[in-house]
Amino acid sequence: MRLPLAALWLILIASQLPAGEPSAAERGYKALTETAFIPASWRPRAYDNAWKRWAGVAEKPAHYDAAFRDYYGLHPAPYPNSDLPMGFRPGSFLFVKGIAMDCMLCHGGSIFGKSYVGLGNSSLDVQAVFEDMSAADGRTPKLPFTFSNVRGTSEAGSFAVYLLGFREPDLKMKTWSNLGLHEDLCEDTPAWYVWFLQTIVQPNASLFATLVALGETAIGLGLLVGLLTGIAGFAAAFLNGNFVLAGVLGSNPALIILGALLALAWRNAGWIGLDRWFIPWLHRTFYAGSPSPGETTPSSG
Repeated sequence: MRLPLAALWLILIASQLPAGEPSAAERGYKALTETAFIPASWRPRAYDNAWKRWAGVAEKPAHYDAAFRDYYGLHPAPYPNSDLPMGFRPGSFLFVKGIAMDCMLCHGGSIFGKSYVGLGNSSLDVQAVFEDMSAADGRTPKLPFTFSNVRGTSEAGSFAVYLLGFREPDLKMKTWSNLGLHEDLCEDTPAWYVWFLQTIVQPNASLFATLVALGETAIGLGLLVGLLTGIAGFAAAFLNGNFVLAGVLGSNPALIILGALLALAWRNAGWIGLDRWFIPWLHRTFYAGSPSPGETTPSSG
């Protein structure tokens, strides 16, 4: 009799032991995907009625969640999120349930239909999101400043200037004051590039979002291992040039210069990388001419 009782006692004790502590990454992912850090900005009806702001749409689309994501350049959440796209989540404001925003509005994207937390959202129309959701919630769609001039970009500098208007130099809260906020903090996008974005890019936003993500990955890998360094440098300058034309400044002008220097120095830029062996092999394989007098390769000397 004592043995069964002892076994039962051990089982009860074991069931009360705490499970292994989650790692920092697991805690962070849980907080990021399950916690609303910002109070709800809109009531649920805003999401349900946003389609009424869409030009040429007479009735609510049958597959509304997918239509909503496509229209605003959002992506399916790869975690339980009440059928809301990444960037939205259930939240509350003063005990009233609603829809809140989070970082993944701008930092949640997809490649070939698969969503990734942290991937830049290059298809987002953040201006339309805020205007349409506010109007559908029964409020004025007018915003305090222009949040975005071009799909896939956001006026981060304007955001910072606007929010700093609520802070004293010691960061104490105060009534908002204008610190010089105006509509042209970022350079205007040239008219010809606006035509390109509206006519070519926007109708194929998912394709271009995938191309941008794959291009950034290929450029990064090429520069890390020194493979086709000149081409990677040119591609980096070209990609950042497009970002600048779209109205994004930040560090992009400096990256254009660095990419251009790497492209111009292509003969030596990858000398400490795989190009040290790849470029001579490429010449021997596809350009079979004899080397010039005095020319040496790493394999020959």
